[in-house]
Amino acid sequence: MEPQSVHTAPGQMAGYIFQLDRALYWLAASQRGAKVGIEAFVDDIAVINEGKLAIFEQDKLSISPYK
Repeated sequence: MEPQSVHTAPGQMAGYIFQLDRALYWLAASQRGAKVGIEAFVDDIAVINEGKLAIFEQDKLSISPYK
């Protein structure tokens, strides 16, 4: 077997999936007709309600083990 190399892909993928999780949360929690964007406008998550930017969110996730 070849030695395992160090990649950042698992951490990046976890971060993208976390954004989807947060977007689904805001979609469920927002008023009817609200629009939720991922990696749009000003941040990772943006919620537009009645044509106005209501919420913008910068998401962070760590997959580092606790020590």
